[in-house]
Amino acid sequence: MEVEYQWVMGKLWWTIGLIVISRVIILLEKVLFKPRRIRSVIEKQGINGPKPCFPYGNISEMQKICPQPSASADPYQEWIHSLFPYFQTWKQRYGSVYLYSTGLKQHLYVGKPELIKDINLHTSLDLGRPSYLSKPLMPMLGNGILRANGQLWSFQRNLIVPEFFMSKIKNMIDIMEESTLTIIKKWERCITENKEKIAEIGIEVDLKILTEDIISKACFGSDYEQGKQIFSKLKDMQAALSKPSILFGFLNLSFFPTKESKKMWRLKKEVDELVMNIVHNREIQNRENNVDEKRGDLLQKILQGAASGATSNDVGQNKNPIIIDLCKNIYFAGSESTALAISWTLLLLALHPEWQQRVRSEILDTFDNSSPHFFDDSSKFQKLKVLTTVIQESLRLYGPGVFATREVLADMKLGEFMLPKACKHPQAYIPFGLGSRSCLGQNFAITQMKIILSLLIYNFSFEVSPNYRHFPVYNMLLMPKYGLKLLVTKVDRSGK
Repeated sequence: MEVEYQWVMGKLWWTIGLIVISRVIILLEKVLFKPRRIRSVIEKQGINGPKPCFPYGNISEMQKICPQPSASADPYQEWIHSLFPYFQTWKQRYGSVYLYSTGLKQHLYVGKPELIKDINLHTSLDLGRPSYLSKPLMPMLGNGILRANGQLWSFQRNLIVPEFFMSKIKNMIDIMEESTLTIIKKWERCITENKEKIAEIGIEVDLKILTEDIISKACFGSDYEQGKQIFSKLKDMQAALSKPSILFGFLNLSFFPTKESKKMWRLKKEVDELVMNIVHNREIQNRENNVDEKRGDLLQKILQGAASGATSNDVGQNKNPIIIDLCKNIYFAGSESTALAISWTLLLLALHPEWQQRVRSEILDTFDNSSPHFFDDSSKFQKLKVLTTVIQESLRLYGPGVFATREVLADMKLGEFMLPKACKHPQAYIPFGLGSRSCLGQNFAITQMKIILSLLIYNFSFEVSPNYRHFPVYNMLLMPKYGLKLLVTKVDRSGK
């Protein structure tokens, strides 16, 4: 009996030992061998970079590198070097293509135009959204198009793309104009109430309200008031997610039971319930009134597409999660980023009054000295060449997204380099992304920017407030840390 017991215990210890050894091997593969293997493949092709230090990679070096002051540097144009000084330092040291790491993740920095062009032309689904960046955004974006990869991303793209063709966007122009006129009236009241007929306005706050109103009406149609409640809660979720920096992707605290994470998951539940309430009511209306073809808002198109996807097993039998996630993704991509892009554009025009006047003169010439109105004649967009140039330059200098980051989901060749699976590579200065994953709503965003800027510049003149402190920060998007205050005056047309 004792011998049998010893034999059983011996076998048990051998089993436990084998399990422990296998777990150790798996752990070593993940934290040591795999990162070294990826670096080795890339370094053999002549790409160098700062040496990583286990287990933090180059994070410690990133924190130590300070911005290098330059007497000739323009703070309004050189902010990228102050915000991410390590990228500039490493670029000077290792060239326009180099390798660095954050924790266990290997990144290929790409600043070489020829290679960026190759990435832009690459349409394979094997070049996807990095999981280390998208995982912390799971509560806010779910498996929507901003996070998804592979077939799920492809299905959502095919569903959304037709709704952002210019022929469809023209139907939303009146919504954009109507919402902008509300902000114009508000600013006019602020100016009138001031004895000096000038008002200091934190424009980024009002512009966020404006773009939220537009995307709410475009997405939810007659249900847009409920949509605004959803977007308000999504803003709170974004604030909660922005507190721990996810730039490095080293720590993801969203799944730990902290005060902020509990708040975030509570908000997620509330948002999901609000969206499903709208969806449920819309489905009832569709069945009772058979109006599914008459509605033109994005929610209706999502409902129709998700239903057909569920039928063809593209999204599984439960279509509700994809509807919820797409609505949340449309808000984040279509509201916050556009408001920030317009804010930065107005700041640059305030800094360069000669260009502000050139844009205003072009608007006056295009619309024969009357207030801009695009709904009856959308061909006017083509005539605003100066404004288009200003918008493009503003997006180059202050693109809200800052980075276009991709993860290699399968071994592939880009340009002259072979990139192993799991390598990430960010590029800067690409406002609408690149390749097959470029921004699907860029026509919508540019149209919205042109309409809002045309109406604002026609009615108001902008100067930089002495109370404005230029301090861009990166919290998922490029934002002004201390707000964006401009001095706004009404344009005098009495002598025209």
